[in-house]
Amino acid sequence: MEDAYSVLCQIRAVNKVFRRACSQVILLNHKIEDAKTRYDRARAVRRLSFRYSNRLKLTSLEGVRNLIYEHACVKCEEIEALQAKLRQLTGGVYDFTESDGSESEGNLSE
Repeated sequence: MEDAYSVLCQIRAVNKVFRRACSQVILLNHKIEDAKTRYDRARAVRRLSFRYSNRLKLTSLEGVRNLIYEHACVKCEEIEALQAKLRQLTGGVYDFTESDGSESEGNLSE
């Protein structure tokens, strides 16, 4: 049987991965916007060779973004499951609003 502290450590570790995935999705969204702008310019001047290469880049960026987004969704579900487990272990007295991962100790209410 796991204790509350080990579950809290797992939550923090998974939360770190989740936050990193979210920041990567945001970064990829910006890169996709730039690639769309380049593609639209190439389409406006009817440069087929540039349109093709920009379309390939855009498609690959969108694929990677979708993959990382799915990974973030899985991590979010893991966090929710671990939070439910922690509530069960502590009798529902743990306050998740105060823990942001930067503190070194868990916040168990009494």
